[in-house]
Amino acid sequence: MSNVLNHTEMHSDHRQWASEDSLWEDDVHLWQGELDRAAAEIKKIEAALAEHRKSLESHAQAIRDYRAGAERHERSLAGYERGEQGEDLIALAQAHAKEAEKQRHRRETHERVKRHHHTLLAHWRLLCKALCKEM
Repeated sequence: MSNVLNHTEMHSDHRQWASEDSLWEDDVHLWQGELDRAAAEIKKIEAALAEHRKSLESHAQAIRDYRAGAERHERSLAGYERGEQGEDLIALAQAHAKEAEKQRHRRETHERVKRHHHTLLAHWRLLCKALCKEM
């Protein structure tokens, strides 16, 4: 048996290779279009990241604001225990059930923010890893 291909087999190979090249060119053209659309979405991603940052800052401010109110309540309680008047203590005691409900709501909000943030960052890391990986 000979290792030399006849002309018919070589022509067949060339037609097959040309067909594959055409398919590959179509693939690359499609991928370039997809990449162009992805690049156009970078501004949307930047805006979404900026909005996420603002949401985190707002959440942090809400935590600080609540903490300041809770510290005032604690000072009133401690003052009353030391024998001070505690004039606002009755109102604070009456509002305590509402505060407990607010705390439950704040806890749920924090967990929702945390899940969203972790999901966002997990996807971001995967994207960065994929983009930095050599083809």
